[in-house]
Amino acid sequence: MATGKIARLPRHIRNLLSKRLDDGEIGAPLLKWLNALPEVKTLCQSQFNSVPVSKQNVSDYKQGPHQQWLRSQEACELVENLAEEADDLAATADGPEVSDLLGSALTVELARMVRTLLAETTDTTERWQRLREVMGQLAQLRREDHRAQYARIASEQWELEQERLQQERHRRKIKELKRRATAPVHALLMKGPLADALGGGKNGRELADFLLAVEYELPVPHRPHRRPGVKSSQARSRIVKDSQG
Repeated sequence: MATGKIARLPRHIRNLLSKRLDDGEIGAPLLKWLNALPEVKTLCQSQFNSVPVSKQNVSDYKQGPHQQWLRSQEACELVENLAEEADDLAATADGPEVSDLLGSALTVELARMVRTLLAETTDTTERWQRLREVMGQLAQLRREDHRAQYARIASEQWELEQERLQQERHRRKIKELKRRATAPVHALLMKGPLADALGGGKNGRELADFLLAVEYELPVPHRPHRRPGVKSSQARSRIVKDSQG
């Protein structure tokens, strides 16, 4: 287990120090910032007889734990870059095949990084810390896999539903065509019985024609409209002849 001053600092302090080292900060300004932190003061007072962090302490950290931090950052950046490339290529290809392929490659690369990080130490605490550094990226990768799977399932279900609706519309269309083709025959067969049921005679036939036309969506038979008290031309001629005779 690491026993140096910096190694005993809280994780967020070590991460801040590594970021500053990665940005190129060195020397007195870096030591002044570090020793001014309340967490560092408390640690030095309680465990190192108030001796502040020295340049050698920073150098030791830079050669050891800081290198592990750099490797972890490289692994995280690699995962993020691969994820971005997968999104871009999937959008360009307009299909899940490329995304699935890159997702598999991403998983393999992440596994390789984990093995590399774990092979560099046998200390249980350090191994656990390194695992935690990549667990967040792994969780994100798994969430993306699940989202892609759900989207693929939803797409397949939508396509099946569209196919079912199309088949149903086709069946209804065929049924309607058959109904329209046989409507005149059915109307003709029903005309006699229906006219008799409506009282027979001319009025019964005309009413039957009208009802059957409505039922089977046929043209409504034309029925001449006469005003009350107005006789037809033939009737008027007959009356005139009778009066002259």
